[in-house]
Amino acid sequence: MALGKGPTWDTPAQIDGLPAKNWKDREGVTMRGTFSQCVKRWLELSPTYRESCSIGWGPNAEGQRGFFERPNVVGYLKRNGPPPDLGVHVTIEHVRNWLSCDRTPGKTFKE
Repeated sequence: MALGKGPTWDTPAQIDGLPAKNWKDREGVTMRGTFSQCVKRWLELSPTYRESCSIGWGPNAEGQRGFFERPNVVGYLKRNGPPPDLGVHVTIEHVRNWLSCDRTPGKTFKE
């Protein structure tokens, strides 16, 4: 991740390593959108794919770029709450419940 402010929810972003819906290309698909859209999609993935997908972002208002892997995304969610693209009905408790399903030892929302 780059030093500085980091992304806002509307910073351009892309999520790499998504599973494909077609049998010829099982994974490695990229989605482009806002940071909020990419974090929403990341949260919708199974725990296995959350481990292997990263979210690249930038440039932000300061011209910075960077990428987030699972621990960075979890930290961002803890500081900023759920992404706006999930809707106003989704709280940080919902996000904690989703991430608590991840069974990898030491990889809980409490990171």
